[in-house]
Amino acid sequence: MPMMQLKGHKGPVTGMAFNPDGSLLATSSADKTLRLWDGNSGASVAVLKEHTAPVWCCAFHPENEFLVSGGEDKILRLWQEVGGELAREVRGHKGGVSAAAFSPNGRILATAESKGRAHSIWLWDFVAGKRKADVRSVQHAQVLSGHTGPVHGMVFGPAGRVLASASGDGTVR
Repeated sequence: MPMMQLKGHKGPVTGMAFNPDGSLLATSSADKTLRLWDGNSGASVAVLKEHTAPVWCCAFHPENEFLVSGGEDKILRLWQEVGGELAREVRGHKGGVSAAAFSPNGRILATAESKGRAHSIWLWDFVAGKRKADVRSVQHAQVLSGHTGPVHGMVFGPAGRVLASASGDGTVR
């Protein structure tokens, strides 16, 4: 496949994710938009404009046709993959949403927020749109804390039992 350059954002590109079959690429930007691109041709498919502040992250659900995005406006937005229609807004974060990742089975959505010196990771029950109950394991913890800098990325292990987070404090937890 030849190298492509995708142009369209009016500000820095802050995140990207392919859908599970690779047919779509989503990009997030400080220009307050997400863009959907054809994964094969690189053609622009849609521009999603509901965010009111820079969009820092995006992630596709591994089993369903949904995309989640988060940014400085503190709102998670759930989009339909086909057509880019806004399906749901989830509120609750007190700071900007800097990273998002789905567990391999798609049942847990991890999101990272930063507000001042507070940096935490929230685990959400994706189906219900509510945070998981407070239990002492990664799969069920409500809020994970410990980083002293913003969380820039997260990834679940293949079995979904481990969540790794990368932070501006120089650590991976």
